[in-house]
Amino acid sequence: MIYYVDGSTSQAGNYIVVTDNLGNVLLFKKINTKNGLTNNETEYMAIIEGLQMAEMGSTIFSDSKICVEQIAGNYKIKEEHLKTYQKKAFDISKNKKIKIIWVERESNLAGYHLEKFIKTNARKRYRKTKVIKKEK
Repeated sequence: MIYYVDGSTSQAGNYIVVTDNLGNVLLFKKINTKNGLTNNETEYMAIIEGLQMAEMGSTIFSDSKICVEQIAGNYKIKEEHLKTYQKKAFDISKNKKIKIIWVERESNLAGYHLEKFIKTNARKRYRKTKVIKKEK
């Protein structure tokens, strides 16, 4: 199985898309997150959720280069609060022998669904907006 994850600080939340090796989407899951989190926190939460769902030996793709490289130990973690996320993700990936790989935004299926959700909701909010006074 292949897992794509993406996090967002917007109302869209986090997404996980699971595909088979041929690219057929088997599962599409939205995960709601708390308000006030940083982008890196939501990215880590999406990765951790994906790791918890993933089967032994799976692959997870994320477009968060910082999180992927921090989990791999290639980047230092400057923010103390992110160390807890990194350790949890590292431990799960090590125990389940899961690879976490960085992909460009355009190649991330979860990112595609996240953007689609954000655009759809923006259009809904725009339609609900009423013009009270129009400037001439």
